[in-house]
Amino acid sequence: MGKVLKWLSILIACIGCIFFLGEKWGQHMAVRSFVYLDQLYPTKNLEDLFEAFPKGFSILHVKTYYENKTTMQVSVYIKGEPQTRLITGDVELEADVNGKRQSLEKFNITYQGGTSFNIPTDKKASPYLKNFQLLLAGFSYRNADLTSKKLVRVYDNPSYGRYYKEYLLNELGPIEGQDELDLEKYQYSIEFGRELAPFNLRFRSDLGIDMSTPWPQSNTLVSVREVINGDEFKVTEK
Repeated sequence: MGKVLKWLSILIACIGCIFFLGEKWGQHMAVRSFVYLDQLYPTKNLEDLFEAFPKGFSILHVKTYYENKTTMQVSVYIKGEPQTRLITGDVELEADVNGKRQSLEKFNITYQGGTSFNIPTDKKASPYLKNFQLLLAGFSYRNADLTSKKLVRVYDNPSYGRYYKEYLLNELGPIEGQDELDLEKYQYSIEFGRELAPFNLRFRSDLGIDMSTPWPQSNTLVSVREVINGDEFKVTEK
């Protein structure tokens, strides 16, 4: 009787593992298409992201400037709290002089609805955030747009449940609200990925616009990058 129970337990455990791995593999294959990203790009109201990320989300928007042989970087970190549905923002201005990074300023910004924040005008970072607009709000992503674009890199590891792609999107046209970007001098790159490991169901999308090197010796915006992170991405009708 004891042997029967032992083998029955092993059989049940094996069946459970098969179903679990099958479910994870199904999730892994589902995110390979990235079709669900159509619901994120563009987003005109950050509160809508709580529908896609019921456990909260974060957005990191980074602008890099080159001024008088100094790299200036302004980072806007936005966080959506799932319990209170409160959206907050923080700004940090940093300078890279001779390879040494220095934090020059940190302050909070207030969410005003939609994708707008109250940006102070009396801060060191204020000139860099004039007419601030998230790429998320202006970039119209369509999965079909990627079919003819150059695929730069693929990482596919189903054992760890991770998959991402990086594309160059040079010909998608202007991004709404980004008037300071002369897109003939810049190139899009976009990386979509998701971690599907059982205890780390993270979503990540990285959109970047970069000027080709070498950078000019003047006051120039050289790159804009925006990363969206969140837990338990939920497909919703948009």
